Amino acid sequence: MLVAYPLTDAKLVLQAFRKYVASAPDEAGPIPIIWTFASSEPYPEEVWGKPFIGVAGTYAGTAEDGERAYKPLRELATPMLDMSEAMPYLAVQHLFDEEYPDGRRYYWKSSYLKGLDDAAVDTLVDFGARRPSPLSSVDVWSLGGAIARVGAKDTPIAHRSAEFLIGIEANWDDPSDDDANKAWARGLAKALEPHSTGGSYLNFEDLSETAAAANSHGPNFDRLVAIKRRYDPDNLFRSGRSLGGHGN
Repeated sequence: MLVAYPLTDAKLVLQAFRKYVASAPDEAGPIPIIWTFASSEPYPEEVWGKPFIGVAGTYAGTAEDGERAYKPLRELATPMLDMSEAMPYLAVQHLFDEEYPDGRRYYWKSSYLKGLDDAAVDTLVDFGARRPSPLSSVDVWSLGGAIARVGAKDTPIAHRSAEFLIGIEANWDDPSDDDANKAWARGLAKALEPHSTGGSYLNFEDLSETAAAANSHGPNFDRLVAIKRRYDPDNLFRSGRSLGGHGN
């Protein structure tokens, strides 16, 4: 599913999404996105360069069941575009490849939310409308379901009680715009703090943030550091995304 509504409908869409996921089946995983259409195919020319709030999602089941499950999200208002169709899973994985080319400038933040009340919705809509770059997006991931049925200590990912995860993607091309785009991402993360459970998701964090690994792993972080030091004291397995200077 990929349906897009005018950005003026953003609050309505997010409120409807909040209600939808409260009783959605595990097989459904819709993600609202505040973004701007690229001026290129596969989008029709009449929407090029226009901001929107979209809902994208896959369904882990038959195409027929998925169409029924997502029908309410495709009828929230008058859509600008509806590109929903059955497609191979591999094709889904490549849908947005062209939006993230090597050489572009990226600075991402994230925030786990305990809920998506109207105040949080207003914050997302406000910052979504004030993105310094049309390449940037605000993504709302619904959690709960099977994710919440895993114990906080059963995997390295500890933040299992949050109901939502906000991906704050600052993407831009001109180095002279670095400060404005980073400030926007940090500003949204800060504005969401009253609604947050704490912590962040490592895949949506900038590698230069030294606390990112600790924030993402939460109470499991010290245990991971101890395991790392015991089984890989020479740091054979390493990356910029591992344990943030703690034997990574």
